[in-house]
Amino acid sequence: MMTLTSTSRSCMGALQASVLVGAMATPALAQDTEGRAMSGDLGIYYQVHGDLGSGMVPFLVLHGGMGTIEGDFGALLPGLAARRPVIGVEQQGHGRTGGRDMPVTLAAMRADTLAVLDALDIERVHAVGFSMGGMLALDLALAAPERLATLTAISVSQNLDGMYPAIAEMNRNPTAEPSPDALKLLPSEEDFARMQAGFADNPDGPEQFQRTFAQLQAFMV
Repeated sequence: MMTLTSTSRSCMGALQASVLVGAMATPALAQDTEGRAMSGDLGIYYQVHGDLGSGMVPFLVLHGGMGTIEGDFGALLPGLAARRPVIGVEQQGHGRTGGRDMPVTLAAMRADTLAVLDALDIERVHAVGFSMGGMLALDLALAAPERLATLTAISVSQNLDGMYPAIAEMNRNPTAEPSPDALKLLPSEEDFARMQAGFADNPDGPEQFQRTFAQLQAFMV
């Protein structure tokens, strides 16, 4: 089990994982289907809740950094799925999607996400992104606006100016010690352990958690 040090707390602050992680981390309804869509040489894990053949534009839920579908959206999935189909995607190196020996980038995550939608023959979605997933949702809106019906971005900013100052400082300097006020906003030991548990079934082994953690630190810096 990885120990949550002051450095890793700083990194998690940089990834904008907040107390919302704990609020959303409840068991989700059982998925109707799951699978993998190939994007280059990587199989991207996805879940589908509901009937994609219903004719309704589905929700697309995009998790945050070091998150998973259930970890970040578990409490919301039943309510969303009661309204229209839901597609969840786990990004490069997260949850049940293996890693790559290349940096995590918005362009790569966009291509992986669109590969899932193409494999499911889905033209448009209502995108709902949290933290890093919100950044990805914004990127999708700019690069592929024809694929989005609506956009909901949760706990996300497109630059550091709108962030809590102490958290913004940790983005600029990941080795900085968090201030007492910032420390209150960062994940607890329990939150961190729950995120790590979401990588138990990763194709590259649970050790992928640490590799993804390092890649996302570089992504945010």
